[in-house]
Amino acid sequence: MKNFPDVDKPLIKFVFISDGVNIFTLTDDPNICLDVFKSPGQFVFSIALTGIITETQNTIVRMEKAEEATGNIFEVEMEPEYDGRWHIWCPILRGCHTWGHTQSEAMQYIEEAVNLYVDALIEDGKPIPGVGKVTKIKPIIRLKEKIEEEKVA
Repeated sequence: MKNFPDVDKPLIKFVFISDGVNIFTLTDDPNICLDVFKSPGQFVFSIALTGIITETQNTIVRMEKAEEATGNIFEVEMEPEYDGRWHIWCPILRGCHTWGHTQSEAMQYIEEAVNLYVDALIEDGKPIPGVGKVTKIKPIIRLKEKIEEEKVA
């Protein structure tokens, strides 16, 4: 590179920053940064995102599995009501029921209900069914899949 002839691998050696439009590189002088596209000579800048995306997705999956392993999953059941609403409840938390006009609304309401229920148990120093005594928990709500019985003619 013309501006830095002693640097053999600029993408490794330099720190790049951006203002959202231009890309700059820091120099040894803390008062100077260079616009990599306006400096004399040619500069190629590329970032391989595939590895970063894959690593991020794998990290998310590992974190979700780790949370599930802690026993913080609360299965809920849902069924339609005669009036068009959806009844949803958490069987392990006695009395934790709610309704919604849509399935997604019902899920939203049960998440709030489970969180409030669990927070109240923690506040009262009582054990959480399926978890035990804890001082902090982030409940994970999962809809229990119903297995339809096949009708035999």
